[in-house]
Amino acid sequence: MLQEIKEIIRTNTQNKHFTVTEGRTFDGRPTIEVVIARNNVAINWVKGQFSECISFWIKECGKIEFISFWGCGGRKIYRKTDSSIQSEKYLALSGEIMPAIRIKEINRAVEKICKDYMTITKDIEKRNLTH
Repeated sequence: MLQEIKEIIRTNTQNKHFTVTEGRTFDGRPTIEVVIARNNVAINWVKGQFSECISFWIKECGKIEFISFWGCGGRKIYRKTDSSIQSEKYLALSGEIMPAIRIKEINRAVEKICKDYMTITKDIEKRNLTH
């Protein structure tokens, strides 16, 4: 299953930086941990913190949950603020939130996450708000 997930991500994110590893939940159950980022350059040289990063895990029951690993990622893609938006005028960072996943089949759900990620990051690039 690990190889399938890697191939889905590689195909649908145009070879963005990603990691797919086996891990464990807080209570010790096995999971697959996935991190997708714009590139592999760590923010301020902090291991595991990447720009425009999302992360989630796939639990053994097949449930996908967005979760922050190493204080980075999760469901929100952080970007520079847009000074033309009044509510972002005095913020240091802003972000776009990934849509919720309601697909039960894991491969299709991962594919949808990748497509949503690419849509959001392309919009961020088009608006010139990348880090």
